[in-house]
Amino acid sequence: MSACGGGRTGGGETLKLEGSKFGAGLPIAILAVVAGAYLWEIVSLSGIPVARDMQMFFVPQKQLLAEALRAGEVPLWTPYIGVGAPFLANVQSGVFYPPNWLYAILPFFVAFNLLLASHFALGGIFAFLLCRRLGAGAAAAYLGAVTWMLGGYFASLLNLVNALQSAAWAPGLAWAALRVLEDRRPRATAILVLMGTAAALAGEPQSFLLAGFASVVTAHLWWRPQRPGGERPGPALGRIAIAGGFIVGLAMIQILPTLELLAASGRGEGLSYGEAVAFDLQPVRLLYLLIPPDYRDPEYAFGVRSIIGRGDPWLFSIYVGAALPLFLYFAWRAPRRRLETAVWSAIGVGGILVALGESTPVFGWLFDHVPGFGAFRFPEKYFFLTAFAAMLLAARGGQAFLEGARHRHDRLFAGAYVGIPVLALAGLHLGRDAVREWARQFGNDRMFEDFGWAFGVWSQNLGKLALLAALLVALAWWHRRGSLSPRWMAFLVCAVVTGDLSVAHRSLNPVVEESFYESEPLVLRHVPLERIQRDYRYRASRFDSVAGQLPVLRGIPLEMQKWVWQQTMGPNVGQRWRVLQQDAWDAIKLRGQADERDLHRAIPDAGRRWALLRLHSVRYVHSLIPLSPGAQAIALPLDTLPGYLYELRDPLPRAYVVPAARHVGDPVAAINLLLDAAFDPRAAVVLIDSMRSHAGDASPAPAGGDAAPGPSTRPPPGATILEAEAHRVRISLDHPSRGYLVLTDAHYPGWAARVDGEAREIRPANFFFRAVEIAPGDREVTFEYRSRPFDIGWRVSLLTLVLAVTLFGWSQVRARDTG
Repeated sequence: MSACGGGRTGGGETLKLEGSKFGAGLPIAILAVVAGAYLWEIVSLSGIPVARDMQMFFVPQKQLLAEALRAGEVPLWTPYIGVGAPFLANVQSGVFYPPNWLYAILPFFVAFNLLLASHFALGGIFAFLLCRRLGAGAAAAYLGAVTWMLGGYFASLLNLVNALQSAAWAPGLAWAALRVLEDRRPRATAILVLMGTAAALAGEPQSFLLAGFASVVTAHLWWRPQRPGGERPGPALGRIAIAGGFIVGLAMIQILPTLELLAASGRGEGLSYGEAVAFDLQPVRLLYLLIPPDYRDPEYAFGVRSIIGRGDPWLFSIYVGAALPLFLYFAWRAPRRRLETAVWSAIGVGGILVALGESTPVFGWLFDHVPGFGAFRFPEKYFFLTAFAAMLLAARGGQAFLEGARHRHDRLFAGAYVGIPVLALAGLHLGRDAVREWARQFGNDRMFEDFGWAFGVWSQNLGKLALLAALLVALAWWHRRGSLSPRWMAFLVCAVVTGDLSVAHRSLNPVVEESFYESEPLVLRHVPLERIQRDYRYRASRFDSVAGQLPVLRGIPLEMQKWVWQQTMGPNVGQRWRVLQQDAWDAIKLRGQADERDLHRAIPDAGRRWALLRLHSVRYVHSLIPLSPGAQAIALPLDTLPGYLYELRDPLPRAYVVPAARHVGDPVAAINLLLDAAFDPRAAVVLIDSMRSHAGDASPAPAGGDAAPGPSTRPPPGATILEAEAHRVRISLDHPSRGYLVLTDAHYPGWAARVDGEAREIRPANFFFRAVEIAPGDREVTFEYRSRPFDIGWRVSLLTLVLAVTLFGWSQVRARDTG
């Protein structure tokens, strides 16, 4: 009998789900088929995901990665994000995540879709193996696996690539830890090392840490009842500690560059509470735990007319399935391992409380008292714990339910289980006016353009919930009467749960044809591509009081909105065409990127905002809303696209020479000087003696109207970019004279300059950039990037790998000799 629960069926037949007729192979195959069917467009390459950050972040990022891997390069730096940024050091790039190496050998979108689909299926398979290892029968383990794989949390991650990859390994990490506890052979430890290293390199540190926490809890709860009379905890804990050391050592190739980036980023001094609490779970959205959101909408993509809550959530769904209350009931009524049920129930509730962010005091207390907690954003990410707990409780409760366990409160529970959604549906229709007012307070902004649509969706989903509850209760009744065999009972319950979750989440991740991404943006018919690939930059987002946000065109589906963003090269899109895109962004923003954004919010007049763009070598700006360029820019005709296109007058090129320097003591003084109307950045460069404070502290005084710094109409002394690669920029000095060569690329550790072959110091210049002092007779300046943390990290990782392979080989030889 399974450790997850005992009992006999109503017909007197013991339910055996452990036998060879229904072993592990068939459920795993079914999970793979279910994943393939759920992601049919992705698997068949007839659709490429486009939701959320796919278009603006993951597809462009992975395209850059693919190009580097095919060229046999290690992509340490990219000039196409902001004014340049580390690429490898951003952990989400996944340069050393082994599955990503498929980009080197397969066509890009084949590899992209294959990685999405395989990780989705892998998450379900690992969940099944974990539940089996914990003692669940094959059918119950399948219920736990499908609750994880098709549940709202994991299904929502299909549009968050790195979070999906990390979460896919989470149940596998717990499974591998259990193997180490019960298996002394080095092979079990090696599997844990491989699993942990893959999870660490997958690109989402927060998910990795949460997976580690879940694995520790799972292992501890499993170990307690197993340990009496068995192995003492010391050796097992020692094996896990050794595995942890190897995981850290193997991941050093990524960890050290990322730590350097964090120190130079806006997170270097920790996130503010406001930043950390962004994207918290709104309490009203807890309704979606049991009532699935509906993202099908013929007019507005992603169902915005029917989604309760203000703004877009980080998780598109938190739906855990109509059957989960039933499984929870049976898990709590099962006679064995109640401590596990209590602990995972508490963790599940705790995950919700943390995900609620500032709606409860829990997140604030953790932010203030737990070291490192404030380094991560988005409270909704902690719903991982709830989803993980739901998986294990579904397996445990599903086991007891399938075995036909009886309890004296079963009829009372069944009545409530079916009656509550029926009463809720009746109340919805009887109190339509009250519901409308409630929705007006808590609903989406577009909901009342057609409230009937939203009301119909809610009615439909409540009806589905009532129907599914009634169906599951009926199956249990037939099973107990002996009218339904245990095998058919298991099959039908698994089918109901699979159908419920797959139908509920089928529309979460819309796709587009490959041509959507591959066709050249129409805006390039109006902007000479060669100008924004080397000497100047392009911007496609707003830079007013809500800088960096792309406005939504009202009245068109969001798919059409995304088409507009693609055709106008919205932020990051231009990476595909090697465009220097000033408003491109990264998950871990350099401090200069964050400061530039904050300055656009703080500067009170439009003229200085335009001047800030001119300082960043921005030549073209596209905006979906009209701007006020004044004398700073000219409007260009744009007949093929919505929005407005502007060309800045006399922008500073990416590389130029100035004859003099102005020295200031700190960044605040630098920013105020740079934006002073009397300062000409073509005549002098601002050199900063201390970079300790942030530009966000600066509050430049307003200048009337569209006033801005008065640039000279003459061009700056000549400098010509001869070579502009990711890690190397070579510049010719056209008229050598004493002064400073300014390169409007980000100042960052690792960049070195050579003037005619001799090393020369790089100075932080104009707050954001870098400069090199030049002298008469100097002819050529070369900037080259080399990452010292990467050089150290790959050596540590290689040494760790050699040591791990040596120890494993030695242990195998020793085992063979002693055997």
